[in-house]
Amino acid sequence: MITPSPQAIIFLHIPKTAGTTLYHLIERQYKPGEYYIINRPHEELLYLQSLPPEHKTGIRLLAGHISFGVHEILPQPATYFTFLRQPHDLVISYFYYLRSAVSHPYSHLAKSMSLPEFIENRLDLNMSNMQTRMLAGRPSYGDYYECTPDDLETAKENLRQSFTVVGLTEQFDETLLLLQRAFGWQNLYYARMNVTRKKPSADHLPSDVMQAISQANQLDEALYQFAATLFASQVAQQGPDFSKQVLAFQRRNQWLYPLRYGLWQSRRQRWLWQHNASYFVRELYVRARNRFSGNAGS
Repeated sequence: MITPSPQAIIFLHIPKTAGTTLYHLIERQYKPGEYYIINRPHEELLYLQSLPPEHKTGIRLLAGHISFGVHEILPQPATYFTFLRQPHDLVISYFYYLRSAVSHPYSHLAKSMSLPEFIENRLDLNMSNMQTRMLAGRPSYGDYYECTPDDLETAKENLRQSFTVVGLTEQFDETLLLLQRAFGWQNLYYARMNVTRKKPSADHLPSDVMQAISQANQLDEALYQFAATLFASQVAQQGPDFSKQVLAFQRRNQWLYPLRYGLWQSRRQRWLWQHNASYFVRELYVRARNRFSGNAGS
């Protein structure tokens, strides 16, 4: 029998904000079946919606590249957390990730274009105000949608009202300790994963490239500043010893890094296989259901 969760936790994973690293920490906190990671939102949200309520109530943590509002699918109360990242660094990391991700549908285009050209192309929604779009509850896939100042205000309000922890990628360790205190997580030592290595830093890009990024992400710039204020307020609430606790954690994590990195390398293939297999089963279910529905209506 599945034990209902009194409150589900939703990790709204904005791409290239260190979320893959966090997934491996999540696996240590929950038993299989208690957490649900969405790899392909369009297909898997349909599957999640189709589950009976008694199965949904067993979900303690839901995570993925999902926009705000997914809590409406769950019958139990839910709270969110997320990481935001400085928009310039986020866009640069994402663009160069596309160039190296040969299986991504936009990889070939990213290789054939400059960064400003790829932004101007408007095929990939994630190149323009991605964080505002997701946190305002707008789809992060499909037809191009231009975020508005109203979306920015909606995103701010969602962060203020529905997120127990608003984290920053640049303050990853501090955010981990906030998550520990908020949700009772343990064993948070880690090795960074899925890092886009072959990318220039913002300091080494031409001014016209930086200008193109800024023009396409003005709302995200404002949202990031707002999130940084919320983050600072959360840290201030932890008391005067919090910075010392963060430093102690960082020292222990650095000492354990070689061991953690070796364990990650050995587990990486098993982790990928498990999530790919899980997606395959869900996709078969969705296709079978759609086919059955189509036959029933003909």
